[in-house]
Amino acid sequence: MKIRHIIVLILLIHNSSALLLSQEPGERTGRSRGLYLGMTTSNFAGSDASTADNKFIPGFSLGFYQDFMINHRYSLETGLLLTSKGSRLDAVGDLYMHQVLTYMEVPVLGECKLIQGEKSNFVVVGGGFIGLKLLAFNEVGFPEEINSLDVGVDIGLGVRFRHFSYRVDVKRGFLSIDKSEPSLDYKNLTFSLLVGISF
Repeated sequence: MKIRHIIVLILLIHNSSALLLSQEPGERTGRSRGLYLGMTTSNFAGSDASTADNKFIPGFSLGFYQDFMINHRYSLETGLLLTSKGSRLDAVGDLYMHQVLTYMEVPVLGECKLIQGEKSNFVVVGGGFIGLKLLAFNEVGFPEEINSLDVGVDIGLGVRFRHFSYRVDVKRGFLSIDKSEPSLDYKNLTFSLLVGISF
C-alpha cells in the first residue's frame, strides 16, 4: 500500500511540475516576480528649470518587481527600485555642476497587454511612484536643501517574452526637489530603459 501511494505521489509531482513549467510566468499562481536592471537619463523640469541651461545626465535603475495578475489582459505591478536622477546645471561661464540624486522608489503600475502573441506580449503601463531620497551630491559637496520625497507619475511601453521583458518608461515628479525656496520649480524628469527577468 505504501509503495502504491509513493508511485501516485511521484506521478502527481511529475505531472504538476510539467504543467507549471509549460505555463508563462505569472499564470502559475496569479503572480510573478523578477529583477529589473536598466539605465536612465534625467533632467529637471518645471518653470525655473525651463529657463536654465540644464542638460540630461545618465544614470541607473535596479531592483525587483512583483506582478499580480488580474486576468489574461490586466495586471498590477509594484516593487522596489534604486534609481538615480539629476541634471547638469549651468554654473558660471563654461563651468557646469552635476546634481546627482539617488532614490529608493516604490512604483504602483497598472499593466494592459495591447497585443498578445504566442511568444511575446506588447504592454502599456501607467501609474505612480513614491521615492525616498537616499543620497544627493555634486562637485561641491552634499546639498541639504534637497526634498527628501519624490512623488510622481510613471508611464511606459514594453514587450514581454517568456522570462524576459524590455520597457521604456517616462517618470515626471510632482514635487520640487529644492526646498530652500518654496517658489522654486525644479521637478525630476526621467527616461529609463529597463530589462527584466522573471522567475
